[in-house]
Amino acid sequence: SGVINPQHSFTSGIQTHRKAIKSNDRGNHELWHGALYGILRHKLGNGFYINESVRLDWDQNYGVVLVPQVNAAWSSSKFTVRASAGKSFRDADFTERYNNYGKALVTGGSIGNPDLKAEQSWNVEAGVDYNAGNGFKITSTIFYRDHNDLIDWTPTPYSEMPRKENLSPAGNYALAKNVETVKTTGI
Repeated sequence: SGVINPQHSFTSGIQTHRKAIKSNDRGNHELWHGALYGILRHKLGNGFYINESVRLDWDQNYGVVLVPQVNAAWSSSKFTVRASAGKSFRDADFTERYNNYGKALVTGGSIGNPDLKAEQSWNVEAGVDYNAGNGFKITSTIFYRDHNDLIDWTPTPYSEMPRKENLSPAGNYALAKNVETVKTTGI
């Protein structure tokens, strides 16, 4: 962390970690993940604040993803008006990638998919908070999310399974897939 001047400051950092699993069902897997990030914070006076951040993630599964975000707020003694926009993502976990890979015979159920892409979305929201006093607060928020490559378990016949080594041709399966784009709005 650092202070540029009393109204402006920053935080930067590096993150690294190893995800691993040892499972008789999902097998033994490990992944390395790393990220660089930076956050700028500004107090612009009269209760107005803005924060910008950027994060560069690298993962053995999905490669490199740039994640920008910006948040702004104005606050008085009774009201706060706030808005934010940014990108987010979620990689498939070991269950979504390798479920039932380690069993000798699978006659039905959820089957992992190591070829999944990371889910990604763009998110925007804005809101107003009113502090009425005596511990009473009224909050309202509107939001929009554009979500791509959503991961879900999808009924898949044996003939369309990408890996059949331990599957019964008579089984009923749900394969983890990047199935769709979802746009969500709400208040």
